[in-house]
Amino acid sequence: MNFIAPSFSQRWSCGLRPAVGTCFALIDRLPVLFNEDAQKLFELNDIAAFIWCSLHEGAALEDIGAQLMDRGLSTADARASLSEALDQWVRAGLLVPQYD
Repeated sequence: MNFIAPSFSQRWSCGLRPAVGTCFALIDRLPVLFNEDAQKLFELNDIAAFIWCSLHEGAALEDIGAQLMDRGLSTADARASLSEALDQWVRAGLLVPQYD
């Protein structure tokens, strides 16, 4: 399945990984990311938490998109959710490019 638009795939072709000092946690069942350097908590909705955990487990972006659709999101909503989450996390310094 070619889920992610080519420009999006090429944009993150190097891959992404959590920044050093960034971790996922549940606080009273609320999913959050904690960035040690900035001493900030970032609250996640269920979709964002799923995306983060999938990335952490090494899933490909195309697979994450397909799994979001399996969970009931439309193709457009899955693409938008994935794109927005990655863009926000990169801007916040929670994800960084991974070069092999």
